Amino acid sequence: MASSTGTAPASDPSGATGPPPRQAAVRPLIGLLIFFLPIMSTSFTQVLSGTVWILSAIAWLIVGLASGAVAWQMRAHLVRSPAVWLLPALTASFVLSFAFHASWIGLGLVLSSCVACAVGSYLATYTRQDIRTWIALPLFGAVAVQAFVIWGQTATRTSWIATVIQPERTILVTDGIVRPHGLMIHVYEPPALALLSIGVAVAVLPSRGTLRYVFLAGFSVASSVIALTHSRSALLGFVLVVAALMTGVARGDRHLRLPLVLLVIAFLIPAAITFPGWSSRLDDSLATDVDDAALGRLTLVGQAIKIASDNPIVGVGPGQYLSTLERDYEIDSRYPFIVHNVPLAIAAELGVPAALAFTTLLLVMASQLLGGNPRNVAAFIAPLGFFFFDVLHYDRPIGLLMLGVWAGVLASVWTRGAADRDILVQ
Repeated sequence: MASSTGTAPASDPSGATGPPPRQAAVRPLIGLLIFFLPIMSTSFTQVLSGTVWILSAIAWLIVGLASGAVAWQMRAHLVRSPAVWLLPALTASFVLSFAFHASWIGLGLVLSSCVACAVGSYLATYTRQDIRTWIALPLFGAVAVQAFVIWGQTATRTSWIATVIQPERTILVTDGIVRPHGLMIHVYEPPALALLSIGVAVAVLPSRGTLRYVFLAGFSVASSVIALTHSRSALLGFVLVVAALMTGVARGDRHLRLPLVLLVIAFLIPAAITFPGWSSRLDDSLATDVDDAALGRLTLVGQAIKIASDNPIVGVGPGQYLSTLERDYEIDSRYPFIVHNVPLAIAAELGVPAALAFTTLLLVMASQLLGGNPRNVAAFIAPLGFFFFDVLHYDRPIGLLMLGVWAGVLASVWTRGAADRDILVQ
């Protein structure tokens, strides 16, 4: 199938003809990688023995190299979408900056970015049915595991199950409010994963069949995770997704009605149960001091601009933001964090040209997708809250892998954006 936006793979859009043998071997590996994305959270890498950690890293690299090799062989089918180039551009920036500022933490980010780049490039060749089977379902499976633990942590107000993996692990409590983290190190990682799963699934949502009901259940579970973790960045992404679905319904896409209702209900019920948490977040947002309301984000922005202006070409090196801040600048003891904005973090660590390239590609993606198919719009905007008010998708392996999956799926659905007939499960 050819479209005005690019050339799709030669196989049938529904995936009925099946991929060539080499592709068929790689796709289950990608599915496993996505299901086990939470392993990339630092809570796991901190407690795994060195041998197991190395074996896990080797496994990720094998998957990345395999997917990269297949993507290279299929490069003629890669669409000319900016989403395809987002990860290669970021990875090249990581490598260049690392060459001038080598470090062990930087090496981990470089390798993670390489794997994300390879996986994202390969996903750009997927059909919608491939995305449903090998991306959306593993994502929902990973989110379901986190949801099970998060609900238990909310009910018991303890690090339920997580203590089995890390005995000294304690639940995050802020002003008496439980912030459940699932099996991950940070409370924002599960809702980011949930938003990614919602965005991907909306883009390839079946209109009928058993798989549709699985997706509907997945939407409900993922929505509850966002509600229970009280993340304002996740809430922003959730509201934007709901707005995109409402736009789709208003345009006559009746297949979005039930997912929209389930998403909202599955959010409101646990949000009501844990209302003091959201009330506390609202009070924080309405604080008279804007910087305090944003948890120091304005202070962090100023610090990042200073670091970037002093190191404009290749930055201070991947993973070197905080060490540079402590060594060469006056760090604010109230907010000893990396800047919570991905473009600014890139500018400080990888250089201003890298940040400009990343931001430009995002803007071009927005110009191509916004105003088009609301399903694709929902997939695009789902993680944006974490791009501009957090740094998860840049400064840790799980975030980079999620970024790769997001970009690869967007590249795939964009090339088929003008042909909606392959949205349906036949």
